[in-house]
Amino acid sequence: MIHRIPRYLQGFVTFKITGKGREEFLNSCVKNGIDLFNVRFSENFICASCLVKDYKKTKKIRIKGLRKKIIKRNGIRFFTNRYKKRFGLAVGSALMVALLIILSGFVWDIDVTGNERLSENVILQTLEECGFSKGSHKSKLDISEIENKMMMKLVDLSRISINLDGSFAHIEVKERQMPPVMDDVTKPSNLVAAMDGIITKMEIVKGKPIAQVGSGVAKGQLLVSGFYNDKKDNIILEHSSGKVTAKVEISKVFELSLEGKDVVGQEEKIFYSIEFFNMLIDLSFGKEPSDSAFIKSENKTQLSFFGLKFPIYSVQKRYIKEISQEKTLTQDEAKQKVKLEIDHYEKSELNNAQIMKKHITWKSDDKKCRAQVDYVVIMDIAKQQYIDTEQK
Repeated sequence: MIHRIPRYLQGFVTFKITGKGREEFLNSCVKNGIDLFNVRFSENFICASCLVKDYKKTKKIRIKGLRKKIIKRNGIRFFTNRYKKRFGLAVGSALMVALLIILSGFVWDIDVTGNERLSENVILQTLEECGFSKGSHKSKLDISEIENKMMMKLVDLSRISINLDGSFAHIEVKERQMPPVMDDVTKPSNLVAAMDGIITKMEIVKGKPIAQVGSGVAKGQLLVSGFYNDKKDNIILEHSSGKVTAKVEISKVFELSLEGKDVVGQEEKIFYSIEFFNMLIDLSFGKEPSDSAFIKSENKTQLSFFGLKFPIYSVQKRYIKEISQEKTLTQDEAKQKVKLEIDHYEKSELNNAQIMKKHITWKSDDKKCRAQVDYVVIMDIAKQQYIDTEQK
């Protein structure tokens, strides 16, 4: 390696010697101080290498019947000569190197890890408000100050760390552990009826029962009191708790218009653009639709070259709108849709209730399908009502 680098910088040639007097030629080179290297002997020829300046000296050695032929040229001088006519390539390479050096002083990309409740968009938007975004000059960033601003702006954060790795920023966050929302058991309260019903069972943990099993109660009526006198006539204020199960009658109406729309296809519009440091260069030269009926989706692909990611994104925006036409439902089709609504209501609103009885009354005409569902259910009707202790 010690010899190869100087030889490459000065330039050397590999040549082939054929004919008579090959050994005499080698001896003459030694006498004239011509340094030959990589000498290889063969039965009919000799291959050797020497610096360009030494090869010029070999022209003075004249031996009858000897022939020399250059078979390879090596060195930086030959490389530059090969591409000296391609001026644009050299200028382009120089500009590319200069551009990379300049761009290396900016933030190319930002990734966020550790977030669960907070979305990545919220964190990136807040970072931008604090002066940190794609395209920010690294030398002008005060990382500690930005981290402090982020902690003040996002109360859900317990820690944030901004790490710069070359032109890429890695944001590590840790969210604050929020305590579970629980009933305030320190405040005195009553249990009142959430709806009308007939009490079937009472399981009281705290408080004084006012209503009795078998009695009918109206919505808002007091079931269990947290404000009462004990046996010694002391005033008791406590947080009432427990279950009051009652038989409840519920009536629910479901309606569906027979005049509707049926989806027969969709309209799609695609727009392409290039994003560079938050600057968007439109490639479609078209106006994006403003109709709210279009559903927008966006796909970003970052440009990479030999594993190195650049701050350039290919952006594809897709707009899709459903094409529908008027359709009149039959009574049977409408009934099936109403039954699905009834099933959804029972699974969502009555999921904690025991349905004892259910009766559906259908009332339909040419314009709509109507169903009235009457339920008899067993459910917990106890509802917390805090006592205002400020009142006398």
